[in-house]
Amino acid sequence: MLIEKMMSPDELGGFAEVFERYGFGTICCVVLIFGIFWFVKQNTKTQDRLWSKLDELSKTSDTRDNGEKPMTREELKHFIEDIVHAETAKVFKDENRKNVDILSNYNKISKAIRPMLLKAKDDFDADRISVYVFHNGTHSSHGLPFYKYTCIQEIVRREKQVTPRIAEQQGVPLSVMDELSSTSINEDGGFVIDDLVSLEYAFPMAIARLKRDGFNAAVAVSVYNENSETVGFVYLAFLDKKTKEELLSIKERVGDRAMSLSSVMDFNEHRDDILRDN
Repeated sequence: MLIEKMMSPDELGGFAEVFERYGFGTICCVVLIFGIFWFVKQNTKTQDRLWSKLDELSKTSDTRDNGEKPMTREELKHFIEDIVHAETAKVFKDENRKNVDILSNYNKISKAIRPMLLKAKDDFDADRISVYVFHNGTHSSHGLPFYKYTCIQEIVRREKQVTPRIAEQQGVPLSVMDELSSTSINEDGGFVIDDLVSLEYAFPMAIARLKRDGFNAAVAVSVYNENSETVGFVYLAFLDKKTKEELLSIKERVGDRAMSLSSVMDFNEHRDDILRDN
């Protein structure tokens, strides 16, 4: 019953070809090795990889027709060893990820983000610069996702008495964000706020926060991953007033630099590069 769930009749036929060509005992050893991994780990992803390798072995045998010599016992041995080594490495790699040094990992992630923010703060004379990521915080009992955004890094000019706000910007529901803000970040690469009076109708929440902290202008710049999906945004706030032209120029230049953040914010795709020991 278990095999019927994992393999179609066509796949079973392919394995029968392998059994006939290389010997029932040899192939059973391979299946046994993979079976041990599956039962020990009880990991669906690992199981899928193992059975995929067996399927690859079956297809390899199919290509040795048309007068080609069948795989020798030594070649089969090396083929099996390569499979076992590769899958064992993946199993232990996944196992090691369960025990992480949280503070060390945080410092590595911060190290990948903070230099860009410090440089942008000085280059654009920003009084606060923050990085936000979008995420799915929780689900309702019916599966409806509660989408949120979180500030993962913030730099402020403390000499100007700018108040840090990172603590209050954790897991904020997207429903709190102004509709034009979310639309602009998703479709236009960001937005600028140059006049707190005339734009209050469009950005009521954003402007309320700017006024609370004494800011007079702001720029938001979208961050995209390799698939052109919006994964977050960079937000710059200014105490001094700035023209729309100045802010649009800053938005464009920050956009060019924001690409360096995409690999960090799309963490699953670049985890090993970010967390590796230098």
